Amino acid sequence: MKKTGRTAALTMLIVLIILALYALGAADAPLGGEVKTYTVDGMVFTGELGDGGFRGAGKIVFENGDTYDGALLRGRFDGYGIYVSVDGWRYEGYFINGKPEGPGQYYEQE
Repeated sequence: MKKTGRTAALTMLIVLIILALYALGAADAPLGGEVKTYTVDGMVFTGELGDGGFRGAGKIVFENGDTYDGALLRGRFDGYGIYVSVDGWRYEGYFINGKPEGPGQYYEQE
């Protein structure tokens, strides 16, 4: 049983490292699609399009200057990402279906 627990923990660690590399842009997009820059409704997106919206690792610069850099699924924040507001606050952590959920940290303006 201990071996199974270690194997599961090691697998989870590897998955988290891979996701972090994608989110930080240190690895190619996981879905193998072409990474391009798109301008849509006043925002600039760099990443892949598919499955009904933005997907994979990408970066969005919103019209007001806020940014999101991280995982996307069907056009929504989904997975690890960093949202930075022009007002000075930021959130680093996990998103599910476009909303912060799970481990994460909110930082106030310094």
